[in-house]
Amino acid sequence: MDILEELYGTTEHPKIATIMNNIAVIFRKLGKIDQAIEYHEKSLEVLKGQFGENHPDVATTHNNLGELYFEQGDFKLALHEHELALEIREKIFYDIHPELAASYNNCASVYKQLGEHKKAAEYYEKSLEITKNAFGEDHMEVSNVYLNLSSLYEKMGQEKQSNEY
Repeated sequence: MDILEELYGTTEHPKIATIMNNIAVIFRKLGKIDQAIEYHEKSLEVLKGQFGENHPDVATTHNNLGELYFEQGDFKLALHEHELALEIREKIFYDIHPELAASYNNCASVYKQLGEHKKAAEYYEKSLEITKNAFGEDHMEVSNVYLNLSSLYEKMGQEKQSNEY
């Protein structure tokens, strides 16, 4: 970090935040989740300082943290981070933006793990609608959301609805 501070004159530069996010990705791939969380949190501080709360990179970093907490099985923290990402994306993106669909899908996945199946279905349905509008019915991303919905309804014991997807 000393080299980066010397290069940019500060550790509060967006490029440094990007580097910290990249380091976090490497730690995640190495299975070092706690270190990955630490670097995403450092990056988040820099991004918020540079861009404020409502910026796509801030939303992405919240999303990344949500995925890490999900991997750790901390579903309440995962939901918190994914909801923050969703809230930002709802403010800054238009209604058919793929990242907005991804946020709904991620929240739905956490709700499913928490046993809040109705809420999960609601969020998967929103994700499906946005994904279909963004990519068209025959896109692979649409298939992924259909699979998530089918899996949810199967878990709920609603075979008929599961088979619809």
